[in-house]
Amino acid sequence: MSATDGASTMPGLASPASSTLRSGGGGALLAQRLGLSIRMKLALAFGSVLTLTLVAGGVGWASLDIVGRSLRQIVDGSLPAITASQRLTASSGQIAAAAPSLMSAASESALRTEFGALAEKQRAVTALIKTLQERRAADPAAVQAVAAVADRVMTELNGLNAAVEQKLRTEAARLAQLKGLEEAHGTFLKLLAPGIDEGNFALVTDGETALQKTNKGLSGLMEGGVATLRGVLEIQVAGTTIAAQLIEAANAPGADRANVTRDPIIAASTAASKTFETLPQSDELAALRKSYDAIVALGTGAASVYSLPFARPDASLADLQAVQRTRYAFVERIHAAQQSFAAKAIALVDGANFDLVLAGEDLAKQNQGTVSGLIERGIAGLRSLLELQAEGNLLAGLIREAATTEQIDRLVPMRERIEAGLVHMEISLAAVADRAVADNLGKQTAVFTALVDADAKDNVLALRERELRARSLAQASLGRNRTLAEEFDAAVVKVVADVERNAETGGAGAEARIDQGMLGLIAIMAVSVVICLLVGWFVVVRNIALRLGVLTRSMRDIAAGDLEAKIPVAGRDEITAMAHALEVFRDTAREVLSANARPPTSRPSPPRPTSCRPRSAKSVGK
Repeated sequence: MSATDGASTMPGLASPASSTLRSGGGGALLAQRLGLSIRMKLALAFGSVLTLTLVAGGVGWASLDIVGRSLRQIVDGSLPAITASQRLTASSGQIAAAAPSLMSAASESALRTEFGALAEKQRAVTALIKTLQERRAADPAAVQAVAAVADRVMTELNGLNAAVEQKLRTEAARLAQLKGLEEAHGTFLKLLAPGIDEGNFALVTDGETALQKTNKGLSGLMEGGVATLRGVLEIQVAGTTIAAQLIEAANAPGADRANVTRDPIIAASTAASKTFETLPQSDELAALRKSYDAIVALGTGAASVYSLPFARPDASLADLQAVQRTRYAFVERIHAAQQSFAAKAIALVDGANFDLVLAGEDLAKQNQGTVSGLIERGIAGLRSLLELQAEGNLLAGLIREAATTEQIDRLVPMRERIEAGLVHMEISLAAVADRAVADNLGKQTAVFTALVDADAKDNVLALRERELRARSLAQASLGRNRTLAEEFDAAVVKVVADVERNAETGGAGAEARIDQGMLGLIAIMAVSVVICLLVGWFVVVRNIALRLGVLTRSMRDIAAGDLEAKIPVAGRDEITAMAHALEVFRDTAREVLSANARPPTSRPSPPRPTSCRPRSAKSVGK
């Protein structure tokens, strides 16, 4: 091919190559200016992809680590705190319900059991509060408020426990004193019974003797004055016994205890009714019968003592006081009826005694020694024993009333009545002729005196007063416990809400961190894809493959004889070295063609054909 032909075809080949190289863009030109080898370019390209892969893995690891920390925070912090708060709610309710249980304890052992269980619950609450403080799953101020209220609740429950314990202890001592009263009263009546029977027998025997001596006069005395006096005294004893039983029924804590008094009242009433029928009728006896019937009526009928209401176990303090006022008013009615009856009975006894004395004086003129002995030994002794029996029954009833009263302010007048009854008993005891019987009765009377001795610390009235004061303190403490329980519950609810809110916040934070990690991974993946495309396009396609293609076309053109073909030589890499080697080959071919075109004389020897063969890029580099 001629040079002219090669020159004519050269623009067509050179223009695409040069335009292609110019369109390589900033990436290819920058790589060419830096003088990087193809190995370095490919290493940088794949290194950037590897770097992005490592960055994506790091972001994924960091995201998973953040999620793991969030889950550990929920598992190690929120879940135990939620469990602790729920258990705290249950324990707070149990502690709030402990006050009524303490208040209703029936014995000291039951109280100790209840309080021991309460102490265990308090320790559990303290542990739960400590757990919430350590986990910091709620507002520290709110948790501290719960701890403060819990301490106040426990302090108040300790006070309630002490008050209930004092009440139970004094109640047990009071009941023991009442048991002693029952035993002493029973012994007292047993000691009186033989004396009364013996007095009756002696009186009948002496009366028979006197009757034999005085005939009709003494017979009239026995049937009239003595029988009347004895009958009135027996009625007095029966009325006093009924009054004492009514007082006991009015102060009974329940219907079962009140019903125990029915049989003694019926027995005394039956005996007194028979005695009334044997006595000669008079206005004074009719008045006594009316007073006696008034006492009996208080134990029978629709408005009797047995129809009085009893306080329910769950009654409020106001209802309890209303029931107590009703019963106290009825007790006052009993006392008024008994006093009216006693006044009429004493008047009759005094009248009968006076009549008996007058009759005795008349008979004494006839048989002074016999009648005088009858009056002094038989009648006076029998009267003192019967009066002593009546006073003992009344005194036992008064002590029972004082031991079961529900109002402290009633203890003072009750003590005065009891002391008056003791004085009457001493007077009657002094009139007993049989000193052995009097001594035994005096020992039992001393038991009554000891039960109400003002100088004794544990007398019945003092025990009842301490019991009522302790119960009042317990009632007040129970009211304060209800208020503290509501405050405790409100504080616990606030802490529980705070724990749940913090747990929800932690869960939301974990979800947000997971979302952030996912977005970071997606962003890294997108950047990786873009950079891989850019590296493939700018480094591999445009900077290497495109230049190799252009150089390959230049080599084909030169091999076809176009020695004017443009050869791209931009850059400093292996492709540039190949381009330089191709330029040397082309220039050599041009020189050969120029030499062949000269005259033969001056033309040097042509080179060997093999010298026109292009050298490899490797040899050119050398």
